[in-house]
Amino acid sequence: MSVTVKISRSERQWVAEVPKAVGFVATSPSLGRLRKQVDKGLAEFYPELSEEERREVFDLPSGATTVLKDLAKAERDAAKAQQRVATLKKRASRRLKTKLGISVREIGALMGVSGARVQQLLKD
Repeated sequence: MSVTVKISRSERQWVAEVPKAVGFVATSPSLGRLRKQVDKGLAEFYPELSEEERREVFDLPSGATTVLKDLAKAERDAAKAQQRVATLKKRASRRLKTKLGISVREIGALMGVSGARVQQLLKD
């Protein structure tokens, strides 16, 4: 079971409400402090909820939500691209070494990495 914490922004303040903790509201200008207040308030007044897993739901203007979703997508895409780069570096270093007999140092120069990094790629 998880406890939902609804977080919104109101006049330079973060506001948290916990529907399962009837009447519980916390406010703070800092999101970090707000989270601490929620922790402390639940522990003190709703101990049965304080140990439950938390799920934060943010209620922000649509423009802010859109840009955050775009950011999350870009980060996922970048992670996939980094994985692809790593795979291609391994493949390239192996092919250059085995098929063309190019030295580790020269492979590093071609790929823009150190010879030591090429050694690591060849071992993986």
